[in-house]
Amino acid sequence: MLIYALMTLSTSAKNDSNLAIRDLINYVYLQAKFGQPIDAVFFKVYRFIVKDKGKYMFSKKDINYISKLEDILLKYRLNELSDHELFYHLDHALRELNFRKEYNELIWKNSILLNLLK
Repeated sequence: MLIYALMTLSTSAKNDSNLAIRDLINYVYLQAKFGQPIDAVFFKVYRFIVKDKGKYMFSKKDINYISKLEDILLKYRLNELSDHELFYHLDHALRELNFRKEYNELIWKNSILLNLLK
């Protein structure tokens, strides 16, 4: 039962971090699509990485992912990326997050341990 609880917690943490990152990306997408400033995103990134660090269960991989996203947004804000290039990066990021979500669900559903516990 303990192993089941640990695996559930691990999967939930991964899904929670993916959801937070997806929300951030969707916010940027919406702001950019309608020509609104994206400055608030930088505060959200700061909150995720520094201020509310313990509130979210981000792995090092997630933190690196958010930092890369921040770099892309900074380039966009400095007009080094066009709207189309930004949308490409955001769509690519969403596809990657969808893959990570599906992968986590498949690993959990197909785990030998889960089948033994059923």
